Amino acid sequence: MSAVMKSLISIGCRRGLPAVAVIAVLCFLIARIAFWASLETVRTASPCDDRSTPPLDSDTSWADYNEEAFPEGHKAVQVSSEHLLGNCFPTAPTQSPEIGAEQNGFRELYHRLYQERNLFTNAGLNFEHIMSGLKEDSVRNSFSPRKEPCVLRVSSEQTVSLYWPAEGSLWNAASEMTYTLGDGPYIDLMFKTTFEKSPERRYLLYMWASYMKSTRDHRIRFFGVRDFLKISPQRHKADIRWVDFGERVRCGGTHEDSNIPYWGASKLSCSDSANGFNIQTPERCAFLLPFFYGLVDGDGDLATSNDDMVYLMMFDQAEAIRFTTFDFSGDVHQPVWDWQYVIRYPRAGHTYQYRARLVYKPYKGVQDVVEEYVAWVKALEPPSFPLDIDVEPAGSGSIFPENMGGMYGDNVKAYFGVNPAPGWTFDHWEGPVQDTLMRYTGTRMNAPTRIRAVCVRRK
Repeated sequence: MSAVMKSLISIGCRRGLPAVAVIAVLCFLIARIAFWASLETVRTASPCDDRSTPPLDSDTSWADYNEEAFPEGHKAVQVSSEHLLGNCFPTAPTQSPEIGAEQNGFRELYHRLYQERNLFTNAGLNFEHIMSGLKEDSVRNSFSPRKEPCVLRVSSEQTVSLYWPAEGSLWNAASEMTYTLGDGPYIDLMFKTTFEKSPERRYLLYMWASYMKSTRDHRIRFFGVRDFLKISPQRHKADIRWVDFGERVRCGGTHEDSNIPYWGASKLSCSDSANGFNIQTPERCAFLLPFFYGLVDGDGDLATSNDDMVYLMMFDQAEAIRFTTFDFSGDVHQPVWDWQYVIRYPRAGHTYQYRARLVYKPYKGVQDVVEEYVAWVKALEPPSFPLDIDVEPAGSGSIFPENMGGMYGDNVKAYFGVNPAPGWTFDHWEGPVQDTLMRYTGTRMNAPTRIRAVCVRRK
């Protein structure tokens, strides 16, 4: 035992603490110090408090409302593909938005392998909130898309959209979510919103919820930062890896529920305590790649095996997206797997947009999940520009996800990082990335692009 430790034990005993208790506390502190020392030092993006979310463009003609363009619409529509079958519903305005039967979106979704097993509970996948975080907005912070009428329109047997006119919106926001069942086990989502007049808020947070029915457990999984300790505003000790979010052991036996931001995204202020749990973020994790997944029991019988299905959500951007999980049912097999889209400093006269893909299919492992993301990003737009990405010197690391090189559509954002080989450490990026000192970063493809991750030998 070291002289320092003996001295600390002696001091604790003189203050009336049992020697066993003092030793236990010291061992815990030593373990924590060793843990943080073992983590690498990583950089985050510059804080984006003063950055506006970039709009898609100034074309808002899609939101023009008239009875001819937007007839009464359908009460419910069934859409189907070779792999999936779903029933989409418009909002039925109600003063009790908690009632699942009143919610918009997909209350039912089936994979043809398990046609009797609905993926969702009765609330399903629905557009749930628009929030500012301000107490003065408490009424419209809660369930406004569920309370306000929307129109369900059918474009084809595989494409439907839900449209909320600005005239009926407490936020003066026209919004549209389009769902398209793709050629595989996919639902492609495109969300647009615009404002008739400026909301005059620092941000608006749009939130979607998926009320799951028979998941293997409460957790979602994503690639990101599990634990981090701030050293300076842009430098942290961090553990970069696959994160299982929802591990009970980390929360004293209860579920780990919260909102997960992109690494480096600044916090959102909140004075509305009633909705604060939808806005606050943990000081322990963040995502680096814009997708998450969880496992679902295909036939709904948890006693059976070899029927795991993956529920994967992928997004075309990271900075404005947040992942969310909650447990309202008390059942570990019925969590709510949500996501959010944050518009910072929203302005009138612009269209804001994100795209996403829902994948529901037999689970084939994490490599297959990653490959789904890479293939989807490359197919977002017609191939226009090549991305040449590698690590220098050769053998000093590897790009992750794999196969990020290739052709991309105009203005598509690709996210990636480098995993240094043993004995090497990341130093910087060369090429047009969003941050040359972040080990995981991204680039927007609008020209032929060459990017290199430069690693150096660990000292």
